[in-house]
Formats: sequence, structure tokens, C-alpha cells
Amino acid sequence: MKVQLGGLVHILSLFIFIGVIVGMHFLLNVKFSKQEKKNIKIQNWVLFSLLCFAFITDILIQPVFIAQIPIFSEKWWNKMFRTNICSISVILFPCVFFTKSRFFKNCMIFIGIISGIAAFIFPEEVRNEYVSWFVIRFYWNHLIIAMVPILMLSLNLYKISYKDLYKPVPPFLFFSFYQCYIIFNQGINVYLGFHSKIDYANNSLEFNSDEFAPVFDWLTPPFMRNIPILSTIIPLAFFMTIFSSIIITVFLFSKKQFKFQKNWKWPRTVKTVSKNK
Repeated sequence: MKVQLGGLVHILSLFIFIGVIVGMHFLLNVKFSKQEKKNIKIQNWVLFSLLCFAFITDILIQPVFIAQIPIFSEKWWNKMFRTNICSISVILFPCVFFTKSRFFKNCMIFIGIISGIAAFIFPEEVRNEYVSWFVIRFYWNHLIIAMVPILMLSLNLYKISYKDLYKPVPPFLFFSFYQCYIIFNQGINVYLGFHSKIDYANNSLEFNSDEFAPVFDWLTPPFMRNIPILSTIIPLAFFMTIFSSIIITVFLFSKKQFKFQKNWKWPRTVKTVSKNK
């Protein structure tokens, strides 16, 4: 079976995405201990283990055991110099999961959820590919980088508010930081001879891919359209602010609803005694 938009694999992957996240939420909501701190610790370590599994899968299992690329070889180092958003997240998220920095935690929340969901809706990297280990790894890793931030919010391990739209930095700047890192990595790849040229059609959009040019050009002044990163910074600010606002609104609303339902009690029934005349 091939991965095609609207095809069986594509539709099935979306149902699996929703089902696994909902299932993990209820599983981790189980009270493993009477002490709340121990429950939170267990939840954190489970989520961290998932991130580590994605990291090991991407760094070791896929290139070394599946693609049979010798470790520390030229091709292996080529894989290490990441050139797309989600592959950077696979490496970054385990390293910053336990940090108390709102900068990195917000980066996990907004980049992880938006890019992970986008990969399931538009699986361009595996489009027209037959189901194989490469396709399974693609879906598994993107599921984890989206699921862990979602569970961090749904399990109340991390709290967000509308202040996070501008503090510590606006969400679109996380995307721009990723783009800077990708351009640097592509330059290193070309310098070391791993790539013959820079990939200007990279789906991380740092060079304003032709696929998105009509939409991005509409939002970008003419003098900025041919400048890497700057050519996408205004459209990213527009779309990332909208998507980040949706994420914040959904989780703030769901928390209020849950709190209401949790504290809701059946109304007392008042027995009326009829008087016999």
C-alpha cells in the first residue's frame, strides 16, 4: 500500500494519531500512587522515555541497523546534520524536556504540536512511498513529537496562557531559529562535501519554497521575497500566531470545562410532604 493523500494509509494514520494520544492521556491519568508528586514523576519519565525512543530510532536504529550506514561514516554524519524541522525536534526535545526554561518548553509545545500534526495531515516526506520501516518510523517519530507536548498540557504538567504569544518570544521566532540552524547545517553539509548544493526546496521554507510562494508572496513585501528567512518571517508570524492561539484556546477551554465537570454535583432533591386535609 502506498501513502497517498486521502488514501487508506493516510486516513488510518489520522485515526491512529488521535486514538494513541487519547489512550495515552487516560493511561497516564491513572493514579499510580497516593502521592501526587510520584504520579507526576511517573508521567514525566514516561513522556521522556518516548522522546528518547524517537531519538534512538532516528539516530541509531534507522541509519545503522535499517539503512546499514556505518556509524561515524560520512553518510552517518550527513544524517546528523539535520535539515528539516521535525528531525531537529527529535534531537532537541529529549535534551530540553526537564528544563525549567519557558523558552524551550514553549518551543516544544508550539513547534511540536504544529509540525507533528502538519506531518500527519500532509505527509510529504513519505508521499507515494510503500509502507515500510521508513514510513513507520516517519509516523512514529512525528506522533511522539506532537503527542508529548499535547500530553504535557492535557496532564497539566505544563501550563500555557495567552502571554506565551509574546513571552519569552513570539512562537514564530522558534520556527525562524530552526530555519537559521538548518541553513547553517546545509552550509556545513556542502562545505564537507556531503551535499553538492543547498536544497532550496527544503520543506522548512527558509528559502520560500515554490510550493508556498503564492501565499507567502502575498504576505511578504517585494524587497524581502528573495532573502532567506526574511522572505517567510511575516507569513510565519501570521500563521504561527493563529495556530498558537488555537492551541492555547483549546487547552484553556478544555481545562475550564474539565474543572467544571469535576466540581459539578448533582442538585439536591427536596422532598415535598403533602398535607392531608
